[in-house]
Amino acid sequence: RRLKRAGHRNANVQDTERMFGVDVELFKRHMSVIPRYRDLFGRVPSERHLARIVRRYPVGEWLSFLSRIQNMLSAERSGDPEQMRAVVQGAMSEDFRDRLMGFEKRSPRGMTLRLFYERQIATLQQFAILHAPVTGDKTFTCDRGRDDLGRALLMTFNIMGSGRREKGSLRTLLAIVVQDQIRMSLTPAGQYAARAWNFYELMKTNRSPEVRQYLKLFHLATGVNARDAIMGGLCEVIREETLDPKEIAEAWRAVASPDAYQNPLEARVVRASAKVRQNTVAETRKLVRQVEGRRRMRDWNLIALSKAPIADVGQQGAFVLNHTALGRSLFDGVRHAILTAALGKRLPEPFTTAKAVGGLYGALFERYIIGILRHLFPHQVIKIKEEGREKRCDLMVWFPDKVVLVEVKGEHFIAKDHVAYMNLDERRKELRGIGLPKAVAQLTATIKALR
Repeated sequence: RRLKRAGHRNANVQDTERMFGVDVELFKRHMSVIPRYRDLFGRVPSERHLARIVRRYPVGEWLSFLSRIQNMLSAERSGDPEQMRAVVQGAMSEDFRDRLMGFEKRSPRGMTLRLFYERQIATLQQFAILHAPVTGDKTFTCDRGRDDLGRALLMTFNIMGSGRREKGSLRTLLAIVVQDQIRMSLTPAGQYAARAWNFYELMKTNRSPEVRQYLKLFHLATGVNARDAIMGGLCEVIREETLDPKEIAEAWRAVASPDAYQNPLEARVVRASAKVRQNTVAETRKLVRQVEGRRRMRDWNLIALSKAPIADVGQQGAFVLNHTALGRSLFDGVRHAILTAALGKRLPEPFTTAKAVGGLYGALFERYIIGILRHLFPHQVIKIKEEGREKRCDLMVWFPDKVVLVEVKGEHFIAKDHVAYMNLDERRKELRGIGLPKAVAQLTATIKALR
């Protein structure tokens, strides 16, 4: 468009490549197109319209179908077109599929069409937990029900993107596009599980003092043995990840109760995990309200699901809401539990403030990062000693032709508002709030001393 405004009426891909220095066709192949509600149905929905649909069906029906869709399209399976096709065939009405085919024909050639993604589904799960009735007899098994399900998912996508900037400089809009791609791509549950396994030194009989202290705080905060809770979560992740997608599509699979495990050790750890990761719908609703408050749907961070990713809906059983949230709870869930207890003054001195807990977590996190780097680069990782009052970064990795300086920060990098709705000054203010300038100063001092 910029080329055409400059008088190039027949501007093409080659001109664009020359102007911006990018392979446009290659770039397009890495992009996804997801239809909005207005693309298929011609109008812009609101949360009020979405709530009207959500209230037609009981919360168990929403969570059943959405969990199956989410688990079929989890981070490990999100790129599989067969999975998406199975979801569309099994969960969308005939009219919805016809509209979708029309949109696909209108989409730019070479771009991948994606209908749903994990955060979108999880956001609708939370919305249903807040607004759907506890009981009811309507289901999604009829064509009208499937139509409502598809409409609700697209409405959610539209609402999540409402108010975003769609005009601006190329640099601004490109940053938003990149952030959207990051938002749609989440860490697989298996990677979270591996991180928890190593971070909390579960394979070691003699853990470091920092890990022992941290896991003791978790026990004090929850009354549950931390190792058992994490190991029980690993059992649940393995079970969910090894389910055949056809099994998920054909029937809603409730989480196995601890009594179903023949091995007493497995039963014990799964029971411990359930105590800290499983809530009733009413408890989950209360938790969502506490965590999200009065924030708009587009800015929900979904931490509530990471605190309790398994929902118990009574006679229907208990089931995993979200694979990524389940994996994340193995790692972040320990920290959330300890911080909540510290802020509630339920831990002994000195761990009665977020700063004190953060200091211990920071030492633990630094130890973890150093261990990874020393495993990758034996004999090349050097711990930097502190010199007087001048703060320096933590370590350097030595190579023949370069030196990599590392400053480890245990801060959680979670935006309060999605970056697509923030201007540059607001984003800078947020980065200052989590202490990033201090890290920059430490790197600067270290570079100066090294030179």
